[in-house]
Amino acid sequence: MIVGLLGSPSPDDLRTVCEAARVHMRRKSSRPPNLLSLYRLSRDCDHDVVSLLSAIFVFNPVSFLPDILASVIPTLVIYRPVRAPGP
Repeated sequence: MIVGLLGSPSPDDLRTVCEAARVHMRRKSSRPPNLLSLYRLSRDCDHDVVSLLSAIFVFNPVSFLPDILASVIPTLVIYRPVRAPGP
């Protein structure tokens, strides 16, 4: 499913996976990203939501944290629910 969304991992991304996964991915043909399918998840999906999801779904765990922090902080400000004043 992730490969179907993000496309095939880069050779750099494959350095972080086990040998069996690396061999499996190298046997498969290269696939391009299909981020358009993320927009179809809900009618409320916009560019910010798709950017956040594509930052979360990464192959290389080393690149995950900087990418997610850069994407999440502005997105959370936009989508933070407004809470009603408590009693």
